[in-house]
Order: sequence, then structure tokens, then C-alpha cells
Amino acid sequence: MTPSIKLFLISAFLLISCTHSVPVSKEEKKAESERLPDNVLPDVSYRQYLSEVISAMESDKEFANRLRSMNDSDEMANQLEFASHSVRNRLDEIKRQEVERLNELEKALEDKLALKANPGKASRAKFRFGLQSLDEATIKRAHLDHSNPHTFEIADLQKLINQVTQDIDQVDQAREAEYKRYEMGKEHSRRARLRRIKDKKAREAAEQQMRAERERHRRHERVHQPGSREQLKEAWEKGDRMDRDSFDPKAFFMLHDINGDGHMDVNEIEALFWKELDKVYSKENDTTVDRVERQHEMERMRRAVLMRLDKNKDRMVSWEEFNAWISSQEANKDEEWKTAEESDEDKPFNEEELRQFEEQYNREHPDEGIDNSQQTGP
Repeated sequence: MTPSIKLFLISAFLLISCTHSVPVSKEEKKAESERLPDNVLPDVSYRQYLSEVISAMESDKEFANRLRSMNDSDEMANQLEFASHSVRNRLDEIKRQEVERLNELEKALEDKLALKANPGKASRAKFRFGLQSLDEATIKRAHLDHSNPHTFEIADLQKLINQVTQDIDQVDQAREAEYKRYEMGKEHSRRARLRRIKDKKAREAAEQQMRAERERHRRHERVHQPGSREQLKEAWEKGDRMDRDSFDPKAFFMLHDINGDGHMDVNEIEALFWKELDKVYSKENDTTVDRVERQHEMERMRRAVLMRLDKNKDRMVSWEEFNAWISSQEANKDEEWKTAEESDEDKPFNEEELRQFEEQYNREHPDEGIDNSQQTGP
């Protein structure tokens, strides 16, 4: 079975929170997958339009099955001509509503640009539309064919797919940038705390304590290579509570394909790593568990698995892809996994980036009055 329309369009937009819960049943997970989750595309202006287009296309079972046989976005868009008359009419109406929304936004933008000449008019526009910011890029986003405001055509579906693909990359980049800022903020706070300790012996003692905590964090059980046979067998044994020697790839895949669509999506793939992450992020080797770092590490593991298993680059793993991988010699390789903190090649920032971060931070927080004369290194 190939991906559903929804999975093709939004699988990589599943912005997973730092805490996860195991679905109670496949029925609950499947019901949940029938709607666009609230945490998907939270900051994208065309979110409702995308959700309604997906719903309309999936309402025609025969058409949806035809789309599921497509692996290429161009092929998928070209299948629109086979949609039922009712679906085409519904898509036309959805597009007309989206065009109306964009036209209203364009009027609001005109009011906003008139702020200097008439502040009252701009204020009314802001109140009417509830917008904090508005620009032409938001309005003219290439998620539909603006040259044809009346009907939903192949070009509209292709543009929607292309826009989602582009936004997927931007979301990934934004999350990485956010994590980098978080880590630089932690290091800045650590160094600032040491600089505030004026007594040399007390400062050295505090620094020694910090090093000891960092070393304790790194003393953990060996972490398997994500996606290796050993890692999957351990997930089977400790996560699924099955006998290790009874590991069966097909049964394992079906067990973790929670919604039964023939693919492991982002959520389902990341759930494979919970036990591995427990080795690193545990109260046994940490006074506190950094959930931001744990979440980032889970995403690193997921990216590593997709890089090796996801041959058609749809950001999911099909049974065929999983079976080909687990049957290969590569799956038997199990190099120890290093976290971003432990790895020499995947550090979130360098000293120059940290220096720039601290300069900006100090400009934005001049009242803190931190003495930078004593630079305390890592």
C-alpha cells in the first residue's frame, strides 16, 4: 500500500511535543488520523485550505485509491481528472473560498500600508482581521494558481504539493535553529554563572561540579545505532515486551504501523527510540532530564533511519523498504550511537557562533550587567 493523500502532504509536518503517549488502540489512532491535528502547520496561513482539500479528495474512495498508487507528486496531481464530479465541485468551492480569503487579506494589507497616512484605518483593519503582521508574501503564497480564481485544476494540486514540500524544509531548518539557540542560551547561562562568582576557589569548585554533572550524564548504557537489527530487537523485547529470540520483522512492522496504512510515519518511527533515549535521558545519570535535548535526539535518530530506509523520500517507511533494510547486511552493523552533545561532528554551535549570540544577548539585556572581562571557556 502506498501513502494516503494526507500522509504524502503532511507527514513531515507532524510537530511532535516533548512528551509522547502510546495510543490506546489502533482504532483510536486511525480515528485521530482522519483529521488534520492542531499541531500540524500551526503557523502556515493556508492550513485550513490544505485540510479541506485533503478531506475533499479522500471523500472519493475510488479516486483516493488511485492516488495511493502514485509515488510521484506530478503523477498524483495529474490524477485529478479522474476525480468524481462532486469532488471537483467541492474543490472548486474550496478554492473560491480561499481566493476570497486572500482578497480580504490583500485589502487588509492595503490598509496596513496606509498606516502612515491614516493610522485609524490601519487600526480598524487589524481589529477586523485579527492580524498582528501581514505582508505580500503571505498573501501571494504559491499554494494555488492565482491566475485562475474559479476552478481547482491540476496546477493547483501541484502547487499545493510543492508549497508543502518547501515548507517542510523550512520547518526542519527552523527547528534546528531553535535548538541551536536553546543550546547557546544554556552555555551562555553556565558561563555567566561562573563569571558572577568572584572568589577564585569558589568559581573553580562550581566549574568542577558542572564538569562532574556533565560526565555523569555521559555515563550511560550503550546506545544502539537507530534502525539496526540490534536496536529493533531491543525495542521488540523491552518496548513491546516480546521474547527477544522470537523477533519477527513482519510482526514488528505491523505492531508499529499503528494506523495500519502500510507505512511507519514520523510518529511511529520516533516511537521506536524511546527505550534507547531512556538510556541517556534518565534520572539515574542526570539530576534533571532535559526534554528539549531528548526531543532533538529523537529527531536526529529519525532522520538517520529515514536516510537509510526511505528510498522514495516520502518521509515514511513502507513495509517493502523496511523488509529490504532488515534483510540487508547493513542492518547488522551496530556502531554505538553518539548524541549531539557527545559527537564531535554534530555539535549544535561553535565558539564564534556563541560569541555572536552572547554579544546580541548582552545588547538586549544590558541591565544584567555581566562582567565579560573573565572569559570562562567550556
